[in-house]
Amino acid sequence: MKRTLLSVAVLALGMAAHAQVITYVYEPPALEGNYDFSYAEWSATPDLLDPINAVLDTVALAYDGTAADSLCCDPLINGSDVNGKIALLYRGSCEFGTKALNAQNEGAVAVIIVTYAEQSPIAMGEGVDGYQVTIPVIMLNRDDGDAIRMAIQGGQTVRMFIGNQLGVYVNNNGVYKQDVLIPPSAGTSTLLAQDGTEFTGQMGGWVRNFGQAMSTGISLKADIYDESNSNVYSETSSPQDIPYNDSVFYTLPDFALTSYSGLYRLEYTILSGSNADEFTSNDTLSMHFLVDSLFTYGDIDPTTRMPYPGSHFRPSGATGGFTSCINFQNANGNRVAATGIWFSSAAASGDSVTGQYIQTQVFEWNDVFTGLGDGAFGFNDLNQIGEGEYTYATDAQQTMVYAPFFAPVQLQNDQRYLFCITSFDNRVFFGYDDHLDYDENVNAYDQPISPEQNDGTWYGLGFGTDVASSMSIGLVMANGIEDLGNGLDIKPYPNPTNSTLRIPLQGLSGKASLSVTDLQGRTVRDMDVTLRQELVMDMSDLSNGTYLFKLTQDDRSTSFRVVVTK
Repeated sequence: MKRTLLSVAVLALGMAAHAQVITYVYEPPALEGNYDFSYAEWSATPDLLDPINAVLDTVALAYDGTAADSLCCDPLINGSDVNGKIALLYRGSCEFGTKALNAQNEGAVAVIIVTYAEQSPIAMGEGVDGYQVTIPVIMLNRDDGDAIRMAIQGGQTVRMFIGNQLGVYVNNNGVYKQDVLIPPSAGTSTLLAQDGTEFTGQMGGWVRNFGQAMSTGISLKADIYDESNSNVYSETSSPQDIPYNDSVFYTLPDFALTSYSGLYRLEYTILSGSNADEFTSNDTLSMHFLVDSLFTYGDIDPTTRMPYPGSHFRPSGATGGFTSCINFQNANGNRVAATGIWFSSAAASGDSVTGQYIQTQVFEWNDVFTGLGDGAFGFNDLNQIGEGEYTYATDAQQTMVYAPFFAPVQLQNDQRYLFCITSFDNRVFFGYDDHLDYDENVNAYDQPISPEQNDGTWYGLGFGTDVASSMSIGLVMANGIEDLGNGLDIKPYPNPTNSTLRIPLQGLSGKASLSVTDLQGRTVRDMDVTLRQELVMDMSDLSNGTYLFKLTQDDRSTSFRVVVTK
């Protein structure tokens, strides 16, 4: 039952890069570093996992002389520029395979396709012409592609490496996201993580030797920093030797802090032994986790304090509805109530999500099993206990939106739940985080992360451990909110804020009461207000954190959260 939906799914609006295959710019210095990318695995494109197919060369712009020009849907007019080089061109108007073939026909040794603005690199279909392409084809996001183009147009030489780094350097050790243990969830509530007995995590990971020789005396170090950048956890493994093209797993002490609140940064670092690492870009790995008011598996954006939906997916051929879920179970669940789900959606290029209907549901997951490896693991006893809905009024693609439940859902201790969103339109893609990989966590804890349901069939590993759903569950103190969102629709801004908060109140008038509590349930503001066009509040005296607002007028009320960050 340890099935993954990837076996029947086509990647939609994003994919995670393969670990040993990298895209690295060596020069100019301002652009040096690793880049997020996807790469084509077509009928005849080379296997980039094989180091012999790696490419290190100069990047050149490709043009076809039409009005669209850099889309390169027609034969190129600057073949001499791209001959023997990596051709840079843009997505749009025609198939990926056609673009790549036009560049290959002029002697390009590889192709970079730059995707649309605000979209992550996607999986590329070969189309009609792709079967003839025998050179590597990768995709970069718009910002990175534009930066490379501007450097070339400014007269700078851009040299890029594409491929498997194995054997490129004599001394090269690396650590990757699928190889390390991370917190059990990237976001949890302070009500469920009051100390290290309630929120703890195993630490450690694999270090791989990509060099040409034995790596001697290699250690793995882990640090956790709080919001003030104070180091609250620092552990280093004992050194070990790593043979060429081999790996070693380093175990570190569990992290268990005396108290939790706010944003944390976890950083893994490889400490080299007697021989200095010649390629240091894969020597560190970091992620953020948040102890606040949300439960999520998605990597936290430190600015918004929300998961970042870097990719969007749906199953291929979905016709009867697609459901994306996250698993939740906590020994102290009865401390909290779930108020709603944050999620994001996207549509295919040229389409819109305006008018799209999304159903939200909460299920008691009553199948009795210990983990994914248990033969009893399944989805045979689901009892719906909560629901909500969201209809897109605007084309808010790739943006986290909030769908409150019709009523808050009181959770129970040790009860397993599924929090789910469903679309009945196969043009809708749901947001996933492609920054983290729960592979080692699944091996260590044997628990599901983001199950999915497609046309009535459940998949315990969803799209895979490298793409956890970016949906988030709003959690508040049990019995702490009544009449959630029954008539008032208010969206404060800026949120997060460091000082002034503005609360739009168009169409409202009269008197109302406003209460503000922190996540420990302490009241920090309690006042009567007069409803006008906009209510302005000074938040500068409040500490960093998330605060719950409740505005009540007569028999109507609404609740919303505001983040203070300074």
